[in-house]
Amino acid sequence: MDAEKPILEIRNLELYFPVRQGVFKKVVAHIKAVDGINLDVIRGEILGLVGESGCGKTTLGKSILQLIRPTKGDV
Repeated sequence: MDAEKPILEIRNLELYFPVRQGVFKKVVAHIKAVDGINLDVIRGEILGLVGESGCGKTTLGKSILQLIRPTKGDV
């Protein structure tokens, strides 16, 4: 087994949430939750996500676990 082969690869990950407004919940805008993430994790490495409140840590984690579908990019 190649020790340098990534066990997790993320390429150009973007995730936007729609902003809905009005009685019919029309989409009026989008909020960028995750924008342009590229990441490789190799066997034996430890990954930690650190940042301010609301910066996208949980959203990134959920998209890595495929609990939410990214707008763009590959996991």
